[in-house]
Amino acid sequence: MQQAVIREALYAEFVAEAAGRQADAWSHEAVGPEVVAGLWSTVARMRLTSSRAVVNEAEAVVRNVIEAYAAPNRTFNDLRQRAQAQAREFHDPLREFGEACRAELLAVRDSSVASTAKRSGSRRNAPVI
Repeated sequence: MQQAVIREALYAEFVAEAAGRQADAWSHEAVGPEVVAGLWSTVARMRLTSSRAVVNEAEAVVRNVIEAYAAPNRTFNDLRQRAQAQAREFHDPLREFGEACRAELLAVRDSSVASTAKRSGSRRNAPVI
């Protein structure tokens, strides 16, 4: 269960940073690569413990942020118009990442619960001396 808590904190950190960078990228050009350094650092930490699916989605988010910084600046009205035009299918740039994280966290928690049940079951069946 502790693994799930640690990963969840890491994923939340990444989401907060990525959302902030994505919003900033809409109206600013990147001065240099340091604008994504925090994101790359978090992705590198994910590679230590996370599934390939989570890392792939995190890398896609970073690429999206880089592309947003490279695109022409946009206004909030541009965002509003885009959201209205795609009302039913508005693309959340973090959706796939969040879904991959949710699936992984559920698997980690399920594994932890099964492991705990197995350990406590083996103690119940142990012979009494």
